[in-house]
Amino acid sequence: MQNLSRRQSIALAAGGAVAGAVGIAGAASADAPPQSRGKGLSGTWALGVRFPDGTVNPTVISFDSSGSLVETNALTRSTGLGSWVHDSGERFSYVFWEQFFDAQNVLQSHIRVEHHLNIDASGGAYAGEGKGDVYDLSWNVVATIPTTFTAKRLA
Repeated sequence: MQNLSRRQSIALAAGGAVAGAVGIAGAASADAPPQSRGKGLSGTWALGVRFPDGTVNPTVISFDSSGSLVETNALTRSTGLGSWVHDSGERFSYVFWEQFFDAQNVLQSHIRVEHHLNIDASGGAYAGEGKGDVYDLSWNVVATIPTTFTAKRLA
């Protein structure tokens, strides 16, 4: 697996639109849009992130062809900004940063999410593994959470 540089991992998303739909991703390639094949990672995806306790967090993530990404988190109602790279073949990696706030909108922590994935042959779904490093407000890593995920192309 390729590790992304700090510069790549904190790049702000310069483009990409986030779809208004939020749903848990199904990996059924039969539902892929007909224009999916050959698009690579660029586009908007419904993503279901599974945590070690079995909970699934639905998100929407949009990958711009320039290598930028924007992610929306349905659980925390926060936005992630970052970048992605093409590793080889159908293998891609991305990193984004999110901020987490409490009920009073006070910043509680930051998280750096790193995912590695493979797009299926239809181009309409992907699956992979990753982790989230949770940072306190002094930028110390206080937890690392492994994840798996599946995604379905929306556009």
